[in-house]
Amino acid sequence: MNIPGARGFKFLSVFDWQMRKGYDVLLRAYCTEFKPDENVTLILKVSTVNQPFAQLVDLVSYCIERTLRMKLEQAPNIVLMTGMLPHARFPQLYASADAFVLPTRGEGWGRPYMEALACGRPVIATRWGGQLDFLNDGNADLIDLEGVRPTGADIDLEVFAGHRWAAPSVDHLRQLLRRAVTDPAAAARKAARGLADMREKWDWKFVIPTWAKEFDRLLEGRATQTNLNSN
Repeated sequence: MNIPGARGFKFLSVFDWQMRKGYDVLLRAYCTEFKPDENVTLILKVSTVNQPFAQLVDLVSYCIERTLRMKLEQAPNIVLMTGMLPHARFPQLYASADAFVLPTRGEGWGRPYMEALACGRPVIATRWGGQLDFLNDGNADLIDLEGVRPTGADIDLEVFAGHRWAAPSVDHLRQLLRRAVTDPAAAARKAARGLADMREKWDWKFVIPTWAKEFDRLLEGRATQTNLNSN
């Protein structure tokens, strides 16, 4: 996929703009690790912004200038992609990147990680959450935690109030971002392992029989309970 403005080593992140996804962690790590003249790009594919009337470019600018206390011209290259992208084109998007990164604070599953691995891309992910069902140190670079913390009263989506979220380490993420650029061979080896895992463990031909078996078990249990109740 041709992405105007992207150059050099391209990091891709796919998420909705909300605190749970750790966009502030990502921007802080990327903007403090790389200089504006380095041949790198961070591509942010953001489909939904959970702030009424807000534009993504303004939110990113605010995060860099007010939160990071950095002038925009001091930041490394960032490319914004907004709006909806047909699902059939996502493989092209992943294939256009050199690595996928998302320092999420919590996931039920983490589908973009799996999509990136299925496209053979190196993955940098948080060492916590649902994605650890399929991510490990052999197929991804996992970001260390600084702890697990409750959400505050200023959470952007009320549904997450009271949750306990991971706190991904900015310093460790910086190291992993730099290593992805300086040692692409190591990242490629993990990506190859991840692609093999997707094919050997998570392809539909393996997943569907597992689902069917579990559905049968649940239905049999319900039938047995119904018989007991009728007796």
